[in-house]
Amino acid sequence: MPAPLSLKLGALVKNRFTSEWEPTLLSEEILASGVWFYDDQIPFSAKLLKQKYNYTSFDLPEIEVTVHPFNLDYIDYSISDEGFIYFWQFEGQGRKSKSSTFGTYFAAREHINSYGTKYDISW
Repeated sequence: MPAPLSLKLGALVKNRFTSEWEPTLLSEEILASGVWFYDDQIPFSAKLLKQKYNYTSFDLPEIEVTVHPFNLDYIDYSISDEGFIYFWQFEGQGRKSKSSTFGTYFAAREHINSYGTKYDISW
């Protein structure tokens, strides 16, 4: 009698992570963009980005015990159950920076308000 499908899939997933494994960016999408004003005066271009990676929040326990500690620096613990992270990217005045990451679109969208009240973003 053949093994149930869940056992077969479990065997495949079990070997997914190795000590040398590193996360891979699979896709990136701009969800919103516009201008944000530092101190409500200095303009910066702002983009809300959504990135898809080859791991999810469900994988984090296995990653922590399998992947070499040097590679753990590349793991984003804010990743969603579907493998997405969201963050703001700012550019202007000869500088480029980004916000912390978020596991949901709504948390990232609301975060722009913590930077100030003056912005013109196209959603």
